Amino acid sequence: MVEGVGVSPDIEVVDRPDLVAAGHDPSLEKAIEVLLEELKKKPRKDVVVPAPPNGI
Repeated sequence: MVEGVGVSPDIEVVDRPDLVAAGHDPSLEKAIEVLLEELKKKPRKDVVVPAPPNGI
């Protein structure tokens, strides 16, 4: 086992210094892109709130 090695990323993103200096976060922007695509494929289900129990 090698000490100091983290988890390998599922999606590799290069944090270009010029973009970071301009106020962008390439890792965060890629994560948002991936999650929005996932939501298009599998939209969230509506939450059904149950009726309160009798007597409340």
